[in-house]
Amino acid sequence: WERLRKLNMMSLQRRRERYCIIQVWKIVNGHAPNDVEMQFKNHPRLGIKALIPQINTKAQLSIRSDYDSSFGVRAAQLWNILPSDVSRLSSLESFKIGLGKFL
Repeated sequence: WERLRKLNMMSLQRRRERYCIIQVWKIVNGHAPNDVEMQFKNHPRLGIKALIPQINTKAQLSIRSDYDSSFGVRAAQLWNILPSDVSRLSSLESFKIGLGKFL
């Protein structure tokens, strides 16, 4: 952690999370295709929120763990954590700057 701090870098996990959030922003704003069929709702106070798809609660444990680690679920959870002022930014560069301050 000390070396990452000295180099002003984020951990690999944090970089992966940042990539997922940026990809969701591109889907929301029409810069990338919505292949995973993510659905969004615009809440007046909370901003744009992703709807997390449901899973059968009686599914096997291995299927539930695959579901929890899938892009559609993990990216939606990360997106929903963002504050509304960050998720509503309209340009990619300003979004990346706002995301960097948030992370």
